[in-house]
Amino acid sequence: MKWNLTPNDPFLRDNAIHAVYRVGVHCTGSLTAPKDKGDVRGLILNFHLYTALSAGVFMVIQGITGSIMAFEPELDRAFHPHLAYVRPGAEVLSLKDITGAVSRQLVGEPVVAYEPSLSPELSCEVLLPSGVAYVNQYTGKVLGVRVRGQTFLGYVRALHVRLGFGAIGRNVLRWSAVAALLSAISGLYLWWPIKRMSIHVSGGTRRFWFDLHCVIGICSLLPLTLLAASGVVLGF
Repeated sequence: MKWNLTPNDPFLRDNAIHAVYRVGVHCTGSLTAPKDKGDVRGLILNFHLYTALSAGVFMVIQGITGSIMAFEPELDRAFHPHLAYVRPGAEVLSLKDITGAVSRQLVGEPVVAYEPSLSPELSCEVLLPSGVAYVNQYTGKVLGVRVRGQTFLGYVRALHVRLGFGAIGRNVLRWSAVAALLSAISGLYLWWPIKRMSIHVSGGTRRFWFDLHCVIGICSLLPLTLLAASGVVLGF
């Protein structure tokens, strides 16, 4: 592997080149890396590239859907205000009274569980075999029933957990977490000899994006590694 650089090229003064010297590169007008080290580094570079590309698509999907899910309660209320909000009354009905009211209005739907209201202005949620009933805890009126997975946020959750494709999607996400973890480890290996922590804006577009990739990659290494490792543990 050769770099076509002249002895007076400004690039030679960069710390990255000094780091290359330390791993055994000899300079005699051109830079020639030892063949065995160059082959291994090139192999790891390609591995890093393709694992990052394969995992990157799913990491973007996970990031977007995860960000939406982090605000799921607020978004759900914004999308369905007629189900979420009630006018506070003088007295909250007991669970027995709420159960009786739901049974009278939704015949044949046994109550499975209750989700108490978190605020006087928010409705009570009653879990049914077919979905969730939103009930005014002051009057017992059923505001509406939603089937699980029927809403936009339900689809977002399914996309986040299994790409919306059941077991196949879950397996894809499982192995994409492995690819992301290996990409992070290989990226650290590639960064370590040069230890680049600065961005040069005067070295051309290609140099700028390379520096930016190095700096962002190493600064985000720890959270990305933790996310990928936790994904592997959850997936397997």
